[in-house]
Amino acid sequence: MKRARHAGTMAILVLMASGCASAPPPLPPDQIPAPPPVYGSDPYQTGTANATLPVGGVLTGTGAQGGGTAMTQEQASAFIKDAIDKRSGELAKGFTLEGEIASDKVTAAAEKKFAVSGYKGMCLRMIAVADPGITKLDMYLYDGDKLLDRDIGADTFPVVSTCFKSDREIKLVLKVDEGSGWFVVRVFSKDNDGSVKTTMEAVEKKK
Repeated sequence: MKRARHAGTMAILVLMASGCASAPPPLPPDQIPAPPPVYGSDPYQTGTANATLPVGGVLTGTGAQGGGTAMTQEQASAFIKDAIDKRSGELAKGFTLEGEIASDKVTAAAEKKFAVSGYKGMCLRMIAVADPGITKLDMYLYDGDKLLDRDIGADTFPVVSTCFKSDREIKLVLKVDEGSGWFVVRVFSKDNDGSVKTTMEAVEKKK
């Protein structure tokens, strides 16, 4: 548990990531995956603005069912660390890092659930990155059965956010739609200054 820098705010995570001391073996040049795209002025711009978002939150017709580039766990950890460091710098400016959740190896159709607590007057932002063996990773936030936010873009680096009107525990859900591999989620917090948008507000309401 780590207390945020903001007075009276704190987030509680159920799992924390563990580091790996050894350097991973290099990938052959033809197997080096492309990094996540550079984000523009809209931090939620993913290049999938024309993707279909049908009722029920299922994004259809995306990616290869067979998965992407297979990596060892060491290679995946190195890729994820570099990618999530870059994304956190883009999407978590002004936020405080609360903790990190690391998955075990997951395969298509896997669903991972985590409990996260927040306090009145704070906002949380969750940023996830999967290694290239996973070709589609979705992330959701629920308060009970109520959907707070979701990122179901055709990619493997979702982000969700929410702000709290009362002290409560919410549920973070990640779903691997295609491929197999590992992912990491970082959880950030900040005082609610009115600037934090959910992904649904920033992306889906523009369509």
